[in-house]
Amino acid sequence: MRVYFRDKVINFLQNPQPAGLNCFSEELDVASLLELAGDARDVTVVVPDPEETFRRFATQFVQVEAAGGVVRGSSGRVLMIFRRGLWDLPKGHREQGETMAGCALREVEEECGVSGMAIERELCVTSHFYRAGRQWEMKRTAWYAMAVEGDPAPHPQHEEGISRARWMTPAECIAASMGSYATIRDVVGEYFAR
Repeated sequence: MRVYFRDKVINFLQNPQPAGLNCFSEELDVASLLELAGDARDVTVVVPDPEETFRRFATQFVQVEAAGGVVRGSSGRVLMIFRRGLWDLPKGHREQGETMAGCALREVEEECGVSGMAIERELCVTSHFYRAGRQWEMKRTAWYAMAVEGDPAPHPQHEEGISRARWMTPAECIAASMGSYATIRDVVGEYFAR
């Protein structure tokens, strides 16, 4: 089990890892986990039953569902957005009654102004947590590989804080993801690994 917080990657595993910080506690609240993690970017919570420990940890959060995508145009370039000072991938909250795939298509179209996309395959599911006002939320995001004919001109959704949307070569996309959130780095890595 893996969850992200800002630029931290937190794994729940049975065995200590050679790199990063290992902590040994089955009863973790958000504050104690973040205090233990300190400045470490890779944290492993070492416990006998990682799934059960993660399940208990997740009960501290309001659960949110979202979906997004990695969109490839006919030229092989990939669509990325620039939001809050970082390159990102388009994604957003699932609406009631909406499928995850339908949510991904809608959100990418809204955030980038590109239509006519088709889902090629499921990529992965990520979870990250953050503070929203006075409460903590955990967002579970389903990611899809998508394709569109041509490389249609994107139109960023400024009201969502997106200042730019741009088609990037695979090398540009990978480089941009390296300066982004850990979640985005992993999703881009998963996309180009297949």
